[in-house]
Amino acid sequence: MDVIGFPQLSNFLSPPAELGVYPKEINCFNLEDKPVRRRVRFRPAEVGLPKGTLQVEGAPLTVGGDEISLDIAIPAKRHELVKVGLKSER
Repeated sequence: MDVIGFPQLSNFLSPPAELGVYPKEINCFNLEDKPVRRRVRFRPAEVGLPKGTLQVEGAPLTVGGDEISLDIAIPAKRHELVKVGLKSER
């Protein structure tokens, strides 16, 4: 499944930008009896992520121009939590 934006069974959890809370979280659900893969594409600026090098936990990240793509594998009858934030410069 390739979705621009967020699929129906996905939630994007984003605290207000002025709080400066990162990472943002994407919670994807699978209600089927078999594993599924979902590709979620979006522009970081549209979801409150500032410019910078992104770091993702829970899914492979592909960058294309100003858009990122996440390939999310979700087990049967489960959910996957993916965290997207800025890579630390430490």
